[in-house]
Amino acid sequence: MTSLAGAAAQAVTAPGSRFDLLPVVRSLGLVVASMLGLVLLLVAVRRLSGARQLRLREELKRQVRPLLLEVLAEDDPDPDAVQRLVRLGRSQWRAAEPMLITMLGKVRGGREMPSSRCWPPAGRLEVPQIGARR
Repeated sequence: MTSLAGAAAQAVTAPGSRFDLLPVVRSLGLVVASMLGLVLLLVAVRRLSGARQLRLREELKRQVRPLLLEVLAEDDPDPDAVQRLVRLGRSQWRAAEPMLITMLGKVRGGREMPSSRCWPPAGRLEVPQIGARR
């Protein structure tokens, strides 16, 4: 008696069979293997690009951190330092904004404030006065 796999192979490749399944199964296996390889390649590329972006953002933070400390640590910051902070590029600002919000809470002694309260859309910075009434 032959094994089940041998019987299946004989049935698939029998000369009198109406439909030969072996090429179909091989093609399907090739398609599945190709798709798996493509998915693995995409995952690898995504991880590498994510790691690169993280390194770049950390480098930008490292460059901007002294400027933020210079502006936030003093009650009357140097106007030149403020101007350099205003002239930050978009990528530098994206890296610096979360750090700025966190530093505001630490340096000024208050809680972290959302950026919408620090930088209103009108461009004016409203600082509430203690004891002031509206």
